[in-house]
Amino acid sequence: MQFRHPLHYATIFIALLLHNNCMSFDNRPDFVLFIADDLSISDVGCYGNEIIRTPYIDALAEQGMRFTKAYTTTAICTPSRSAIYSGQYPQRNGVHMNHGKVFKTTKSLPHYLQKMGYRVALSGKKHIAPWENFPFEYIDFKEKKGLLQC
Repeated sequence: MQFRHPLHYATIFIALLLHNNCMSFDNRPDFVLFIADDLSISDVGCYGNEIIRTPYIDALAEQGMRFTKAYTTTAICTPSRSAIYSGQYPQRNGVHMNHGKVFKTTKSLPHYLQKMGYRVALSGKKHIAPWENFPFEYIDFKEKKGLLQC
């Protein structure tokens, strides 16, 4: 049996927050936020795993910022994801269970970052609702290769 890296089993969501076509001219930071199902801190090299190889994530972590004291608001996927994107606890944004929807008045990262001149894109798992509350640029690399090129 072939050993597979846990990332092969995890669906990775990538929120690519890109500014000025991937180049910052005004010293504002660019962001790449990875959110994965069933991935723990012990599954990635930059957090100390010496067996599993994650060279690209490790390189990004070396050049950027790593969170060492971050916790989820809930152990359920959709409420946790909606909390990250909205900055609000599930009881505040309205998503208490999987496949729930945020309140119509809930704002998310794209609302704030787009006003600051950022491009805000999402690729991968999109279990957030309603989509109007999450105005990301939605990218599907399988169907639209090269849509977002840096």
